[in-house]
Amino acid sequence: MADELPADNVNPAMALAGLIVHEDILASGQVQSARYAKIKASVTAWDQLKNLTPAEFKKQFGCDCKGSGGPKKMEEVVGSVL
Repeated sequence: MADELPADNVNPAMALAGLIVHEDILASGQVQSARYAKIKASVTAWDQLKNLTPAEFKKQFGCDCKGSGGPKKMEEVVGSVL
């Protein structure tokens, strides 16, 4: 999710982006470009998720989703998408 905040007399325009997992904000980024805010939020989320196993993820986020029994680490999932 991303949105822009307009400039005012004191502050320049800013862009906010966030990554939401199971209705909780996992990571956010705030910079002057929506594109870079999304990247900042993604990098922050990656740092938090990259070493989690699916079981650890489910415990941390209260997830009861039924997965396909895929990769053991989040790094394998994200790396395949990127």
